[in-house]
Amino acid sequence: MKKRLFVLMVFLGVSCVVLFAGPFGIDMKMSLEDLENAGFFPEVDEIRTVYTWYSVFPSKPHDLFEQYFVAVDDEYGVCKIVAVGKDIETSTYGENVIDAFERVEKGVSWTYGEVDVVFDYLDYESVWNEPEDWMYGLYYEERTLLAFWEPTLDDIDNIMLEANALSSTVGWLMLGYESLHWSDVLDRD
Repeated sequence: MKKRLFVLMVFLGVSCVVLFAGPFGIDMKMSLEDLENAGFFPEVDEIRTVYTWYSVFPSKPHDLFEQYFVAVDDEYGVCKIVAVGKDIETSTYGENVIDAFERVEKGVSWTYGEVDVVFDYLDYESVWNEPEDWMYGLYYEERTLLAFWEPTLDDIDNIMLEANALSSTVGWLMLGYESLHWSDVLDRD
C-alpha cells in the first residue's frame, strides 16, 4: 500500500511539473545549468553585454517551428524565448500562412488566455491591396499580421506572434515570450 501511494505521489509530482512547464518545456528563470541538466543542449548563438543568446533543443517542440533561442541573463536566467518557424508554402493569397498563424494563436490563447491585440492591416498607400497580393504585401513589409498577449502566468510578461514572408509564396512565423525581467535586462545592456 505504501509503495502504491509513493508511486502515485511521484507520478502526480512529475505530472504537475510537466503540466506547468513553460513554453516548449522551457521555464523562465532557468539558468544555463538548468537548461543543460534538462537536456536542452544550449549552444552559444550571440554574446551580448549582459545576457547571451543560446540556440536550444526544447523538450516540447511545435511542428510549425524549427529553431528555438533563449536569452539567458546571469541574474534572471532565461528571460526571453524565441521560436522561428519552418517555411510555409502558400499561394499569393497567403492562406497557409494565415491558417498557421491562427492555429498558433489559438494554441497560445488556450494556454495563456485570449489575445490582447491583433494587428492585421495593410499600409494605406500600398499597391499590394488586392486579395491575391496578400503575400506580396507581407514580403515588402507593407502588410502586418501580429498578435500580442500580456498573460499573468509563468513569469511571462509579453507574448508576440508575427507572420513573415521569404517570397510571394513562402512565409514563416516567429513566436516570442518575454519574462517580467526582460526590460530590466535590456536596461542594463
